[in-house]
Amino acid sequence: MSAVRMSAVRHNRAVTSVGFGWHRRVLEIRRSRRRHGLTTRTPLVAAAAVLSVAVLVGCTSPAGEPAHPHEVSVSIGQDGGRVALPGGPSVSVPHGSVEGSGTLVIAGVTPGHSAPAGPAGTLGVTGAYEISIKGGRLIGPITVTFPLPATTPPASSGSSAPGGAAVSLGFYDAAAGGWQLVSSRYDAAAGTVTATVTHLSWWNPFSWDFDALGGSVTAAYRRLMSVAAPTPACQREKDARSAGIAVTSDSGDRIRWCYGLERGRAVLKVANTHGYPVQVTLPRAWSVENPVDSISIESGLMSVLEKSLAVGHGQRAILLAGGSTASFFPTSATPGGDVRATASGGGYLASALDFGIQTFGMTMGQVPGAPKPKLSTSERVLKEVLDGTCLLGYTKVAGHEIDSLDAASRAILAALDVSFGCLQESWRKYYGLDGFVGSFVMAGLSWLATGITTLISGIQGLWDSVAYFDGYLISLRTACPGEASILTAVRAYNAAVGYPLGAVRVAAGGIRCVGPYVRVDLMGDRMPDGLTVLIEQHNGSLRVLKQGTGPLCSDDPADGVAVVPTRYLTALNCIPHHT
Repeated sequence: MSAVRMSAVRHNRAVTSVGFGWHRRVLEIRRSRRRHGLTTRTPLVAAAAVLSVAVLVGCTSPAGEPAHPHEVSVSIGQDGGRVALPGGPSVSVPHGSVEGSGTLVIAGVTPGHSAPAGPAGTLGVTGAYEISIKGGRLIGPITVTFPLPATTPPASSGSSAPGGAAVSLGFYDAAAGGWQLVSSRYDAAAGTVTATVTHLSWWNPFSWDFDALGGSVTAAYRRLMSVAAPTPACQREKDARSAGIAVTSDSGDRIRWCYGLERGRAVLKVANTHGYPVQVTLPRAWSVENPVDSISIESGLMSVLEKSLAVGHGQRAILLAGGSTASFFPTSATPGGDVRATASGGGYLASALDFGIQTFGMTMGQVPGAPKPKLSTSERVLKEVLDGTCLLGYTKVAGHEIDSLDAASRAILAALDVSFGCLQESWRKYYGLDGFVGSFVMAGLSWLATGITTLISGIQGLWDSVAYFDGYLISLRTACPGEASILTAVRAYNAAVGYPLGAVRVAAGGIRCVGPYVRVDLMGDRMPDGLTVLIEQHNGSLRVLKQGTGPLCSDDPADGVAVVPTRYLTALNCIPHHT
């Protein structure tokens, strides 16, 4: 296949942020080694390389058919003639196509007469026959007809390509060292394929083996889902934490991280251990270093998704590929902040476009005489898809929260369906797939585009934690804020709401820091007993969320108090979770 550098289009994978005005070429996946399509060895493309096996089949005689002669010959001259091998091909030579007199020979494979090796990705060429003229010289066209076994899939077998495009005769081009397809006529009723040709060589009928093609695609997709990343390693972790930064996170192993010092700077490394790309939001002021073996969806896709991505004020987002690690560098002005990884419709779309480009490239690469995938051409395909309107139906909902496994499965299948469908026409256009060989290629690609959701939805056990997880939060906080900072925030809040606060102080032991939240017990001559305030720390600033004498928080907006994640309810003395 060729690879969203997510592409045939996979170079060194990097991370790109929403809002960056990058002007490089559109939609690339970057990896640590520069490569393209058929030569890559990254996990996704190594999986996709399964497609190089058995996507075309060299047609053979049905099992159990009686043995037939391996060779037949007939005298031939200027008047022409016809020869047929029982159970094998026939050749018709019109008047004037042969100069001189000789013998027209059809010879099958025998222990001492081997056919050339089949094209990459075929199931062999045991149905091949050599057609030659001994003593005379071919100077005009001849008609070659091959019978096809009953198992040959018709052109309409899952394909919307024109009839005949899924079956073709091919000859071995000794000068080029490979097989070439020729314009052929497929007669499904007669079970034959015919071509008018001017070549004397080895000939063989080829057809798409849709079962093998589908099996290769699903195997490649399973490999994509099995990519894995180790837990990242950071240097000088104790030194980083001794600088007054506390790091807390959710539990689970889908996202792994470390916090340390690198080249004199604090660094948070985050790994998406496997599966689909995830959306990662982070403080806008932080820098992101291009990670090794990660993913970059550059300006094209990100501009399409930007308006729909759920990104809060002062934040930006990246897509982080499964099996990859990104490095985030806080600034001295904003040493704290939240990094949150979530399942993402944008990530599903990036993965689907990536997989579509690879699948189309590898499938096309199996067809003799078809164009070879090229980085520049595949980039043009992707750019046209991104600049057009074909993806809009999906991108309008790409930023919506993926809140369940069922929602994830629907979004993944929708992304695959729209990506394969949108890529198909642009692929035909830019690779010039308009002739007979192009039609043969498009028969396979059309079948893939039509059936990709059926293929992938049939993979048992796919919709698990690889496809969906319930978010993951990593919080970097300076040590609990001091009393002076807390009282400044409290006074500003009470002045804004018109509450006569009077003299106020923090009760002894009255500061409790829980994730990004600070719960403070207050004391003062003009205040009721048990007055508490709930404060949120955000990128170095303090914001009062709620003040009162009862519970200040809940995970349900209907309670009329500050809304916090369920995991913080107990520690902050919030209203218990509703069951």
